[in-house]
Amino acid sequence: MPLRTLLLTALLLFAGTLPGRTAEPTPAAPATPAAPPAAPPAAPPAAPPAAPPAAGGLTQAELLRACAGEEWWRDHFPPPAAGGRETLLQAAEAARRGLQSRQLPDGRFPVECNLASQRKSDRQDPVAQAYALWGLAHLNRCRPSPESLPAIQNGFSHFHERMRPQPKLDPHAVAPETEGDGSIRTATVGCLALAIMDYLDTEALRLPEPTRQLYRNWLDACLYWLAKMEAANGSWAEAYIHLSNERDDTPDPFTDGLCLLAYTRAVHHFHYADLAPRLREARPRLVDAYLAATWSGKGDPARLRRFAPAALPAFAIAAQTADDGWRQEAGDAALAVGWWYLHVLDAPHRERQPAALALPLLAAAEVATGRGDSAAAGRLRATADALLARQLQMQVRGPLWRRNPLVRHLKIPANTDGAILSLPDFTWLRLEDTAQTILLLAERLREP
Repeated sequence: MPLRTLLLTALLLFAGTLPGRTAEPTPAAPATPAAPPAAPPAAPPAAPPAAPPAAGGLTQAELLRACAGEEWWRDHFPPPAAGGRETLLQAAEAARRGLQSRQLPDGRFPVECNLASQRKSDRQDPVAQAYALWGLAHLNRCRPSPESLPAIQNGFSHFHERMRPQPKLDPHAVAPETEGDGSIRTATVGCLALAIMDYLDTEALRLPEPTRQLYRNWLDACLYWLAKMEAANGSWAEAYIHLSNERDDTPDPFTDGLCLLAYTRAVHHFHYADLAPRLREARPRLVDAYLAATWSGKGDPARLRRFAPAALPAFAIAAQTADDGWRQEAGDAALAVGWWYLHVLDAPHRERQPAALALPLLAAAEVATGRGDSAAAGRLRATADALLARQLQMQVRGPLWRRNPLVRHLKIPANTDGAILSLPDFTWLRLEDTAQTILLLAERLREP
């Protein structure tokens, strides 16, 4: 439905609820008089109305007059607010339960579905699968739930069963062969490494020693693979084509952000000291490639937007724990991108992908909090919360679902509960949107 038509419909629907405008009761039929009353004097014919009555008995002129005041819009369309912590918990649990309920027996998740037609796409996307698995593991790290463990373990099994040696690249290299075109996407392995680290953060002490060691060995293998995908310019190769033993060295901002976060977590939280030299080398080069290039006019802002959702959490970790002289620069980079999102990108007024816009802002707010700048932290976090509220209006049967007028009358199948619409007026459900929202909710619940 076009937005203009929607607004007109909303105006007509709400017109009958304006203050001071109530429907006139239908008068009861008068009793039959004993004698007819005297005829009243003749009156001139009534003039026709200036405009036909709209809904609720209002004329068009009256409707427009009412809607011309800001208070009407403020009453009927209040600005989005994510609500309190209870609302965030409801949304996180709805997303978690919904994603787990849709998991297939082999550990995968449906990638794409149309909410209106209920048509499912046959698109295969291992990166989205690994991204969703990381989302569940990350939420479980921030909000542990025993009910999540079977789904997380089933997702791990899907990838573990597809791990294959890659002797053409390196005698010790193994990676999941999940792509139909014979390629291994680096982002898939990056998400998998992050999911394993989040899982071990929560479950390592409860796992039997052989199982714990299996996951540590698997993490070793994932990080070893990422090391083999390193490029000289600080980036990582986007993919490896195992059938032809070729690397696609095209820099991909999403891949670079994920790998930067995976290396940062591995070095600072899991003590992979052998990755520290590469991390020290890559960070300033990536800042030049994405931040400095964009702000000098030589780079594409869209590339920084794809880099930032994973890269800024990496900067926030370094701003707290780096001991190599990078702590100040990492925090400065996170805050600089946060302010760029507000003042140049105009994040609060962008319609698409509010979760992707909110994740960097939360990371920047975390840096500001660590520096004792409560005013900056509050401004950044408030903007992230407004974006999160918009995202939650697109969560199927979530706590803010009914605020989205475009979906109120859709026939919604039960197995889509908790999923996220790609856009407020777009009925496709995509796995990556749900995964990103779960990551955002986990990060927001981790903060005060």
